[in-house]
Amino acid sequence: MKAGAISIGIILLVGIISVCSLFEEATPTPQEPTPTPEEPTPIPQEPTPTPELASLAPQEPTPAPQEPSPTPELATGTPEEATPTLLWERQVSGIRAVQYDGRTAFVAVLNSGVPEVHAVQMDTGDVLWRREFEPYGSRTSLRGKLLAADGIVYFHHIHKEDGRANYFALEGTTGETIWTFQLEGSGRFPRWEIVDGVLYLHAWDHYVFDPPTGEMLWKRERVSIPISVSDGIMHFFGNGEIVAVDSTTGSDLWRHQVSGLSTARVVGGVVYAEGGGSVRAVDAGEGVEKWRREDADRLIHFRAANDQVALLTSSMREMSGYAVIHPSDELCAIDAIGGSVLWCKT
Repeated sequence: MKAGAISIGIILLVGIISVCSLFEEATPTPQEPTPTPEEPTPIPQEPTPTPELASLAPQEPTPAPQEPSPTPELATGTPEEATPTLLWERQVSGIRAVQYDGRTAFVAVLNSGVPEVHAVQMDTGDVLWRREFEPYGSRTSLRGKLLAADGIVYFHHIHKEDGRANYFALEGTTGETIWTFQLEGSGRFPRWEIVDGVLYLHAWDHYVFDPPTGEMLWKRERVSIPISVSDGIMHFFGNGEIVAVDSTTGSDLWRHQVSGLSTARVVGGVVYAEGGGSVRAVDAGEGVEKWRREDADRLIHFRAANDQVALLTSSMREMSGYAVIHPSDELCAIDAIGGSVLWCKT
C-alpha cells in the first residue's frame, strides 16, 4: 500500500510538474505575439513620411494659384488707373476752346457776349490770370481755336455776320498783349498754326507772321486751300491745280494742273491729288508727277499712305448720267515710289 501510494504520489507529482511545465511552456506563447503588435508599430511610422510627401504634393502647386494672383491685382488696378482722379473743378460757362502749353491751360470763354481768356494752372486749378476783350456787341463769336506755343497765346474773336476780326498775341504768364492784328470782312473760320518758328494765320486769306514781333512776312489771297507746311514749302490746292510756295517769302515754287481736282494731301514727301475719279502722286518738292492711277470704268479714291505704301479704294463708275453713289468694293496697296500695284482685295 505504501509503495503503491508512493508511486501514485510520484505519478501525481510528475503529472503536476508536467502540467506546470506545460503551462510554463505555454506562457511564452501569448508573449511571442507581443512583439507582433510591437513590430508593426513602426509600420504606421514608416508611412508617416507618405502623408508628409502627400502634404507636400499640394504644397508644390501652391505657387500656381499664387502666380496668377497678380492677374486679379492688375485687373483691379487697370480700372483704377483708367478711372480719372478728380484733382479740382471750376465752374466756367461759355467755354469755346481750350489749349495747353506746359502746365497751363488757356480757356477761351464767351461770357454773356464778352470774349475772355482764362489761364489756369493745371495741377491746382488756380486762375493765373483772366482777360476780357471788347466785344462786337451781340454778334461776337469765338470761331476757331486757340493756339499756345513758346510762351505766347494766340486768340481771336470775330463778328458773326461780316467777318470782322481782332487777333491777339498774349504773353502766356501774364496775359498782357504783345501785338494785335485786325481784319475787315475776311476773318471767317480762322485757324492758327506754327511751323518751324513761323506763325501762319489761315483766314479768308493767308497771313504769315514773325511770332514775337507780329511782323507780317507775307500774305497770299485765298485762291486755294492750304494743305500743309513742311520742309520750307507750303502747299495749296484749288482751281484745278496744286501750288507750292516758299514758306519764308510766299513766292511760287511750282504749279501742277489736275483736272477735276477735289482734294489733296501731303504724306512722306508726296502730294496725293484726287480728281476726276483718278489719283495722282506728285513729288512735293519738285512738282513732278510720279505716277497716276485711273480707270475708265471705276472711280479711284485716295485713303491713306506712309513713306512706302499708298492705299486706294475704287468703286463702279456710273455711266448712265444719273448721280449714283456706289460703295467702294476694292482696296489696293500701291508702291508710293513707283506706283506699281502691290496687292488688291475685293
